Amino acid sequence: VFFPDVERAEWLNKMIVQLWPFINDMVVKIMKETVEPEIQKNVPGFLKSIHFAEISLGNQPPRIGGIKTYTRNVKRSEIIMDVDLIYAGDADIQLSVKGISVGIEDLQLRGTLRVIMSPLVPSAPLVGGISVFFLNRPDIDFDLTNLLNILDIPGLSDILRGVVGDVVASFVVLPNRICIPLTDVDPYKLKYPLPDGVLRIEVTEAKDLVAKDIAVFKKGTSDPYAMVKVGAQTFRTETKKETLNPKWNEVFE
Repeated sequence: VFFPDVERAEWLNKMIVQLWPFINDMVVKIMKETVEPEIQKNVPGFLKSIHFAEISLGNQPPRIGGIKTYTRNVKRSEIIMDVDLIYAGDADIQLSVKGISVGIEDLQLRGTLRVIMSPLVPSAPLVGGISVFFLNRPDIDFDLTNLLNILDIPGLSDILRGVVGDVVASFVVLPNRICIPLTDVDPYKLKYPLPDGVLRIEVTEAKDLVAKDIAVFKKGTSDPYAMVKVGAQTFRTETKKETLNPKWNEVFE
């Protein structure tokens, strides 16, 4: 499928190849100093000792699949781009928990990364700051090694996958963002820009749902609820008991 407003960016991929060793070192530092404490904070109590024993993002850098630059409905003082980010590298990450070593390999990530350069200024470096965030949770997948060790801690695989997704969302999925001031611009204004409006979501009803609770002497039913995800935010309706045609009429902002 060809999208005429999305440009290829091979020149940028060549730059990333050159910069990757330095980006690698920076990301490793962030994972150790910032991500590791967040993982420890979000795992169950019996896994609080979990930590990175070894981190290498490998020699294979991420790729940019395409870039879309917005020219409409954009302020004159900013540049907005959406970047199709793809990583399927040779990362080798070792975790240690309760003396047990667990490896993460075949790490894959894909998502739409929004880059905002704002405000534009009349002197070098021409951009006051850069904000970066994923519009929605990126698709993240990985394989776990040392499977015999994993069996010693029931549920570890599912816990790790859930925590990794939550930690990424808490850092760099809208409304969260990474901000880099390049001049004396106010960092607070970069990280918390004034919103253009309020998104209001109304969940009204569902009809003819599939019965998940099978009964022997009566018709099957379900206890449905709805979940709405917007960026890193998740909204959940109340659970409606024993119905296939639930009505919620709930509003989220």
